[in-house]
Amino acid sequence: MFVKNKPKISVIIPVYNVKEYIKECVDSVIAQTYSNLEIILINDGSTDGSDQICDNYLKIDKRVKVYHKVNGGLSDARNCGIRHSTGDYLTFVDSDDIVSQELVSHLYTLLNEYDAQLSICDPIHYFENGSLIFQNTKKIKNFNSDEALNEMFYQRSFLVSVWGKLYERSLFDKIRFPKGMLFEDIAIQYKVFGKCENIVYSDAKLYGYRHREKSITTKKFDKHDCDILIICDDILEYANTNRPKIKSSATVYQTNAYLRVWSNAPKTEKFAEIIKKSEKIIKRNAFKIIWDSRTRAKLKLALILFTCNKSLYQRIYPKINRWR
Repeated sequence: MFVKNKPKISVIIPVYNVKEYIKECVDSVIAQTYSNLEIILINDGSTDGSDQICDNYLKIDKRVKVYHKVNGGLSDARNCGIRHSTGDYLTFVDSDDIVSQELVSHLYTLLNEYDAQLSICDPIHYFENGSLIFQNTKKIKNFNSDEALNEMFYQRSFLVSVWGKLYERSLFDKIRFPKGMLFEDIAIQYKVFGKCENIVYSDAKLYGYRHREKSITTKKFDKHDCDILIICDDILEYANTNRPKIKSSATVYQTNAYLRVWSNAPKTEKFAEIIKKSEKIIKRNAFKIIWDSRTRAKLKLALILFTCNKSLYQRIYPKINRWR
């Protein structure tokens, strides 16, 4: 039953060759306790039958809308979803993930109670054949845009991902995901945060982020993994030009990105120039980042090892669990 006095929320789900997972994902969205939803499935040129599964949901729930398009990638699919959405608020769910039935209700309640334009909850990371147990709130924090950007770039509380968040629709006016780039979430999120007066974060773990072998985030390193460096350079320029209060955290985030690229890029001629540039930026920023009290201990340790003994660093780095 729809509650008339609650605004419509658009849930945008890009779909590409996920027939093994799409039903779990969409079923978890349909089961939301917040009922006034517009569930938008964007079939991004699937070839495994995911498109037919999407169409079947048109018969199951009248809130579901399905759009079919030629494959253009995750950014293009999300942009298509934004274009077709009619909700007052937007949220994004990846088609291989599962969400708690309380996700949308919780995020909307946060927005309402704290007069915020953007609300955030935490993910619970789970792997193939692993268990998934959602967790309730233990703490809630309120931020202005500079505070939230610092929190994100220092990686203190929440992730940069667009999922697990609820946005006022107006935040995406004139902002779209960059087509053809990896790390598309990072490329737009700092701009979205920058438009907010108030952002609220809850540590409730209500978004189930699935780790699978063939996903974008688990593939082998290639040239597109260097897209993160272009984005982080843009973020630092944005900080220097518009937001001096986030310059330190933007520098930390940029340096962390160069460190990850240096660590993961094959040491071949193809990546020689970017490895050289990465090493230069890491060394330039390492000292002030190590002495910055807001820097995560894990990054401080990594930079100390890198600057003192690269061989030891390379032996230890692969053992670090980036999700903890």
